[in-house]
Amino acid sequence: MNPNFKRILKKYPCLFILSAFLICNIIYIFILNKSHFTAYAQNSIPITSYEELLKIKENPSGNYILMNDLDLSGKNWIPLTFTGTFDGNGHSILNVTIKETGTVTRTSYDGNMKTYDTVFCGFFDILEEEAVVSNLNLINIRADITCDTPCFIGGIAGYMDKSSIKDCTISGNLSLKTTANMFGVGGIAGFGNGTIDRTNADMTLICIDTNKIEKNEQFLGGAYATGYIGLGDCNVTVNGFVSDYGYVHNGGLVGMFALYPAGTQYTSYITNNHIEGVISFFEDNEDRRAYCAEYVGEVLNWSYDWGGCTANFTRDEHYDYDTVLLPDMCENPQYNKTVTESSDEQYGYTTYTCSQCGYSYTDNYTLYQSDLKAIEDAKKESLAAANPTQASTNSITNKTDSAQLNNDTSTDSLKIVIYVITALLILIIITMIIVNIYLRRQRYHKKNYYKKKRR
Repeated sequence: MNPNFKRILKKYPCLFILSAFLICNIIYIFILNKSHFTAYAQNSIPITSYEELLKIKENPSGNYILMNDLDLSGKNWIPLTFTGTFDGNGHSILNVTIKETGTVTRTSYDGNMKTYDTVFCGFFDILEEEAVVSNLNLINIRADITCDTPCFIGGIAGYMDKSSIKDCTISGNLSLKTTANMFGVGGIAGFGNGTIDRTNADMTLICIDTNKIEKNEQFLGGAYATGYIGLGDCNVTVNGFVSDYGYVHNGGLVGMFALYPAGTQYTSYITNNHIEGVISFFEDNEDRRAYCAEYVGEVLNWSYDWGGCTANFTRDEHYDYDTVLLPDMCENPQYNKTVTESSDEQYGYTTYTCSQCGYSYTDNYTLYQSDLKAIEDAKKESLAAANPTQASTNSITNKTDSAQLNNDTSTDSLKIVIYVITALLILIIITMIIVNIYLRRQRYHKKNYYKKKRR
């Protein structure tokens, strides 16, 4: 061993021990447990299970990060009012089913600036106070709502106010049947203001008016129904169906673009978006306007940035007002199903195809095979360890979720090898730097010593 290195080691042993310890821990955090480091760095609360997801209601202003995919099959999701940050971390929530609106109301406006006390529905019913939802995938979200009060449905949020949605993906089916005078459905959001950026949506949207006497204000948009929400760099696929006896406002991107809140002045934007799809509708109204366009159904405020949008869109107007428009128009549909099993690279799903009209849709998504195996192993271990007469569903679920997280963060032999080699390399580099500094100091002192001796 180099004598200089021996002197350094003897003089600074604690430095070397501490350096090695810190290096190993840093490497572990970044290489082996990156998602947990992200949660720590953002001071976020990790979510690993359905039960932890529900706890957001106890602290709706918190910062949360999703640590693994979740399957909500068989559970009825009740929309959350949220004011914090939710980072999906690139993970997905499958099979969200919603059968009721949130209970909190906000004021919405129609095209005449008439106000309505409105309820909302979505994965979040309300996003406000600069709430942020990012990097979240909602796969196969389904809302089937019957409501007699003003209502807006959006896939991610029913209502937005000074909030943002970015880098998300959503697919599913949203349906609203109502007698209200004001209502709408949007693929990503329902109503409000804020921003939606770099978010992809592939949605089937349905609005059914059951009040043939009173004229209503109806809104449907592939991205959002109505409001003044900035929309940029989004890809939207919409399959819309509207049966209405009032005034329709339908758009491939936005049903109606109108300043909100009323009385304010600021610039929004609709830029660099692409729309694919069709909206089938009827407007049974003598004073008909029949707003339906590829980008925006009706524009009330033109003070916004516009440009770079493209479309492959069909405006499909019907004049048979006695037949409600639906994706499946068969009176007695007969469905055949085809199951596509999941793999380690893609989710599984079931395809339902009507043998009469050929209409098909996908449902019942399943997690990756690796996740399913971890869940099954956890169930076996739980059943083996517990008394069968005392085992509860909740305990099994908790152990299942824990096993899934452990599976996601477990290390294999290759990672261990990378860990050890990288730690050694970094330690060697630091050691060489310290030795070099020491030698340079020795040369400096030696040089000064001879200078003084000559004098």
